[in-house]
Amino acid sequence: MTQTIPPFYDKNMTCDICTHSFTTKKMRSRFIRVDQVENDFYKTYKDPLLNPLLYEAAVCPECGYSFTDSFLPVKKEELKEAFQNQVSSSWKKRDFGGERDYETALTIMKLTLLSAKVTSQPYGLMGSICLRIAWLHRYQEKSSEEARFLDQAAVQYEKSFLEGDFRDIAMSELALLFILGECYRRTGNKEKARKYFSKVIEHKDKHLEPNLVERTREQWYETKAN
Repeated sequence: MTQTIPPFYDKNMTCDICTHSFTTKKMRSRFIRVDQVENDFYKTYKDPLLNPLLYEAAVCPECGYSFTDSFLPVKKEELKEAFQNQVSSSWKKRDFGGERDYETALTIMKLTLLSAKVTSQPYGLMGSICLRIAWLHRYQEKSSEEARFLDQAAVQYEKSFLEGDFRDIAMSELALLFILGECYRRTGNKEKARKYFSKVIEHKDKHLEPNLVERTREQWYETKAN
C-alpha cells in the first residue's frame, strides 16, 4: 500500500531567547508550484495555501520570539533581556506549529518584525520582513496596508544600504538597490525609484547579475514612461 506524503513536515527548532525546543511546520519543496512571479519577487502559487511564505517564520510558544532562517544568532544577554521585558512579559503562550492561513501568517510576520527590531537584527533583514508583510496584504487585496509596508521596507532597505549591513544576510548590493527602486515605484515615488534603478544600471559590478540589470532597465523605462 502506497503511503501518501503530506506537503508539510515538522522541523525541530531551539529558541535563541529562552532555549526552549519546539517544532514548526515547513513545506516540502515538491509541493511548491509557482504560478507567477512579480518584479518585487512576490509569488503566487497554484494552491494559495501551499505557499512557503506562510511557514517562513517559526514562533517559540514559550516566550513569543519569532524568527526566520535569515536571523542572526542572538548572543548578547542584554538583547535577550530586552526581548523578555518588552515582549515575553506580556506573551500568552500559543503554539503556531500547525498549518496556517494568511491571517495567522500576518500575525506571525508582524511578530517577526517586532522580534527583529528588539534583538537588533540587520536593517536589510527588517526590510525583507516588511516586504513579506506587504506581500501577505497583497494576497488579501488590502492595497493601503500593502503600500504602508512597502514604504516601511524602503525605509529599512535605505538604512541597510547606508550601513552596509545587507552583507550580513548574504544580500547583494545590486539586489538591494533593485528592490529599493521597485518598492518606491510601487508606492508612486518615481524620483527615488529612478534614482535606485540608475544605481543598478551604472553599478561597477553589474556584469555579475546581468538578468537583474536587464530587469532594472525595463523597470526604469516603465517608471519614466508612466
